[in-house]
Amino acid sequence: MNNDLYNVLFKLLSQSDESDIRMVCSSLLGYLVGKGKISVDELDEYISVIKKD
Repeated sequence: MNNDLYNVLFKLLSQSDESDIRMVCSSLLGYLVGKGKISVDELDEYISVIKKD
């Protein structure tokens, strides 16, 4: 990705609250699993970070 895309992503996320960011992360994980970029076995590593206590 280029710097412009990172800047847009950062700007959007900086205006979001925690629940919005968790939803985006969950959606992104689902997309990456569906595309085969990460395996289902790797999800535990990520879910523990975005799961709300």
